Amino acid sequence: MDAFNKFIESANLLEIKKIGSRFTWTNKQECPIMSNIDRVLVSTEWEDSHPLTSLRSITKIGSDHWPLLLDTGGPNNIKKRQFYFERQWMQVDGFTDLVRKRWLVGRGRYPENAYSLDKWHGNISMLRKFLKGWGDNMRGGYRRQKENLL
Repeated sequence: MDAFNKFIESANLLEIKKIGSRFTWTNKQECPIMSNIDRVLVSTEWEDSHPLTSLRSITKIGSDHWPLLLDTGGPNNIKKRQFYFERQWMQVDGFTDLVRKRWLVGRGRYPENAYSLDKWHGNISMLRKFLKGWGDNMRGGYRRQKENLL
């Protein structure tokens, strides 16, 4: 461990501070041990060339590690369109059955011993992704109907 720390110091490496979850690993036991074992180290030159860099932990699903996402803050970063649940979807015939079926499909994706919050988060993110596409298709259909009427 001392040799590793000396190497970091001699190479002038800097740690990029992480935002998000406090820990990056857990043993997933009833009384969990949690630790911050994953880090990102960069040279001072790299930090100078990427001043907008950020590091964040993203939600873990089924793993004992929280994945880390390094964002250089450059112009190539594509921002995803935000998902919005639209209340009028509740008026569409069969919508609740569609959501129920999608939710049940997701329930079978995880082992029985997986944490219930991991299962819930996985299902809700899968459902959000599905509804985002479904909503895009609905808006496309409305747009085509409008064009045909015009």
